[in-house]
Amino acid sequence: MWIKQAQINSFGQFQQINFDFENDFQVVYGLNEAGKTTLHQFISGVLFGFPTARGSKKKTFENLVGGTYGGNLTINVHNQDYRITRIGRTESKLTLTDLDSEKEYDNPEKKLQEILVPLTSELFNAIYSFDQEALLAIFNLRPDSFNDHLRSIATPGAEEWMQVATDLDKTAALQMGRTKTAKRPINQALSHLNQLEQQYQQRLTQSPNLLELEQELNQRRQNLNALQEQQKMQQKRAANQSDLAAYRPALQQLQQLDDQLSNRQQMMEPELSRKITALNFQIHTDGHSETPSITKSQLDQADRNLELLEHISSKKQQLEKNLQDDEQQLQMLRSKWQVDNLPKPLSTEQLSAFQASQSISNEPFLKPMMLGGIIFVILGILLLLLKQISGASIFIIVGLGLIVWQYGHVQSVSVPNFDLVEIDSEYQHWKPEMVDLVQGDAREQMILKDNIATDQGKLQDIQGQIIPLDQALAWLGQDDNHNQRRLKLSELKLKQQHFDQEQSKRLKQQATMQSLLKKLGLQSWSEFEQRQIEDQQTKELLEKQRLLNEQLKDIDRQSLEGLPDDDQRIRDQQKMLHEINQQQASLTQLEYQWGQIKKDDSLEYLSQQLADERTRVFEDLQQYFVDKVLSQWVQSILNQTIGERLPQLMKQASEYLQSLTEGRYIELKYTKTLIRAKNAKGELFNLIDLSKGTAEQIYVALRLAFIQQMDSTAKFPILIDDAFVDFDAKRRANLIKILKQFVVDGYQVIYFTAHQIKENNIINLSNPERGEDYE
Repeated sequence: MWIKQAQINSFGQFQQINFDFENDFQVVYGLNEAGKTTLHQFISGVLFGFPTARGSKKKTFENLVGGTYGGNLTINVHNQDYRITRIGRTESKLTLTDLDSEKEYDNPEKKLQEILVPLTSELFNAIYSFDQEALLAIFNLRPDSFNDHLRSIATPGAEEWMQVATDLDKTAALQMGRTKTAKRPINQALSHLNQLEQQYQQRLTQSPNLLELEQELNQRRQNLNALQEQQKMQQKRAANQSDLAAYRPALQQLQQLDDQLSNRQQMMEPELSRKITALNFQIHTDGHSETPSITKSQLDQADRNLELLEHISSKKQQLEKNLQDDEQQLQMLRSKWQVDNLPKPLSTEQLSAFQASQSISNEPFLKPMMLGGIIFVILGILLLLLKQISGASIFIIVGLGLIVWQYGHVQSVSVPNFDLVEIDSEYQHWKPEMVDLVQGDAREQMILKDNIATDQGKLQDIQGQIIPLDQALAWLGQDDNHNQRRLKLSELKLKQQHFDQEQSKRLKQQATMQSLLKKLGLQSWSEFEQRQIEDQQTKELLEKQRLLNEQLKDIDRQSLEGLPDDDQRIRDQQKMLHEINQQQASLTQLEYQWGQIKKDDSLEYLSQQLADERTRVFEDLQQYFVDKVLSQWVQSILNQTIGERLPQLMKQASEYLQSLTEGRYIELKYTKTLIRAKNAKGELFNLIDLSKGTAEQIYVALRLAFIQQMDSTAKFPILIDDAFVDFDAKRRANLIKILKQFVVDGYQVIYFTAHQIKENNIINLSNPERGEDYE
C-alpha cells in the first residue's frame, strides 16, 4: 500500500490544500509549527478516525478560521486506487470510492477494514507510525516498565494485558504486605485472628476438664469420621468388587490365552507369507508344456544339417543352371553353322600353315610383279600397233622380264602338303575358305564342352552329399525346397525354447521360494502349510485375546486378581459396622458432657467470634491469591507469546542497531524481564544505563525489525515524525540509509523532519510555493 495524495479541507493550520506523495522515500520538510505533525495526524485520522473528544492529552486539530473539518486520502492497494473521505470530527462521515470504476461502497467502514487488513489503528500507531513524543515517553518509565514497553513492540495490544496484570498485582499488594509489620487489611485481619485464638486458648486453659473433654471429643469425631470414610470406601469397594466379580471368568480365560500364546511360535511375517503363497500359486498354475520328444542337441544338429543341405542344394541349382546355359549356347553354335558338331579348333601354327598353302595355290598370277609385267607387255603391243617400234620394244622387254622373274620366284618356294582331315574328320565337310571363319566358334564349343563335363562331375559329387543329409532329415518330411522342413524345425525349436523358458522360470521361482522358506526356518512347502495352520490358530487366539482385552480395558486387573470372596467381604463389613457403632456411642456420651459445660455463654460467644473471623480471613486470602494467580497467568501467557516472536525480532533488530551505531553495539539480548545491549567488546548493558541517543536507536531498531517481520503479511507506509532529534548527522544518515532499503523492498517511507536534507522527493511546508530540495 502507498499514499498517493492528501486533500485537506480544514485541519489544523491547513485549509484547502493538496499534498502529492511519491511511492519512494518522501521527505516532508518544515520548521517547528510548520504543520508536519498536523499532516501526520491528518493521514492517521482519515485512515482510522479523528479524535472525538478534547482533553489535555488529545489534540483535535480544529481550524480556528473554520471550514469543513476533514478531507480525503488517495491510496493505492494492489494496483487499485481508492479515495477515503472523512468529514466531521465528532460525528464524522466516511465515504470510500473505487477510483477506477468510480464506485462508492455502501458499507465503507467494513470495506476499508478489508482493504487495510491486517492493519489496525493499534498496529499502525505501535509499528508503522512513531514520533519524538513516543521516544521521549519511554524515559519517564521505571527500568522494568521501560523493558516491558520495549517487549510490547513484539506483540501489539500486549500493553493492555500488561496493564491488567499490573492492576491485579497492585490490588493484591494493597490487601496484604509481605512483612510481619505490614498494616494492610489482610495483615491486620490475621493479627486479629491470632489474638482471638490466644484468648480462646486462655479461656479453655481456665477450664482444664473442658479442654481435655474438647480434645477427646475432637479425637472421637475424627475417629468416627475416619471410620465413616473407611466404611464409604469399603462400601464403594464392595460395589466395585461385585461388579468386578462378573469379569473374573473373562480374566481367567485371558490368562489361559496368554499362557497359550507365550508357548506358541512367533507368526510368520505377513509379507513373506504372501510372497511364498503367490509363488506357489504361480508354480502350479502357470502353463506346463509337454516335454519335447526331440532333444535340443537333435534340433541343433538338424538345424546344422538343414543349413548345409540348403547350401548344397543352392550350389546344385546353380550348377544345373550353368549346365543348362552351356548346353543352350552349344546348341546355338551348332545351329549357327547348321551342323551337328563343329570341328576341333586349329592351333596357331596349324592355322598359319593352312593360310599359307591356300594363298600360294590360289593367287600366283595376281601378285604385283606379275601384274606389272603383263601391263608393260600390253603397252608394248599397243605401241607396235602405233608403229612406235623403239618404245614398244622397251615396254615388251621390261614386261616379259618381270613376268619371268615372278614366275621363277614362285617355282622356287616349296609348298608343304597340309591335310585338315588328319586333324579332325569333320573338316572334310568344310570348304577351305570356311575353315578360318569357324575357328572362333570351334574354340568356344571346346570350352563349353569342358564346362559341361566339369559341371556334370560336380553334380554327381553334390548328389552324393545330398542323399545322406536328406535321409538324416527325413523325420522333418520330404520337401524339395526345404521350406516345410524349415517351418517345422522352427516350430519345434520354438516349442523347445518355450519349454526351456518355463523350466528356467519354474527353477527361479522354486529357488526364490526356497530362499523365502529358509528365512522362515522352513524346508518345504508342506512345513509352510503346517505353519500357516498354526498361524491361523494363533491369529484366532490373538483375536480372542484382543476381544477379552477390549472387554477388560477399563478394569483394574490387579484389583480383579486380588478380589476376595463374598464371605470375606461380608465379615469385613460387619467388623467395620461394629467399630462405627462403638465410636458413635462414645461420641454421644462425650457430646452430652460437652453440652452441659457449654452452657457457659462467654466461651460460646468467643468460639463463634473466632469462627467468624476465620471465615472472613479465609475469604480475603482466597481473593488475594486469585488476583496473584491471575496476574502471574497473564504474565506467563504474554511471555510465551512474545517468546515465539522475539528471537527473530531480536536478530533483525541487532543488525539494524549494528548499522545505526556503526558497530559500537552489535547485539540485543533478551531475558524474561530485561532487554540488554551488547557492545563490540562483549560487554552487556541494561537499557537504562545507556545514553538517551543509544536507547532511542534501540527503540527504533526494534520498531523497524517488527516492520520487517510483518513483511510477509503486507507492506504499509512508514510515517516518521521528527523522531531522531537526538541523533547526530552520521547516525541520522545511517538511519536514512536503512529507511531507503525499506523503500527498495517495496515500502513507502514518509519522513517528517525539521532538518534540511538533500533528497529528490521533498514537500516543503516552510515554503510550499518553492518545493525545492534542501541541502
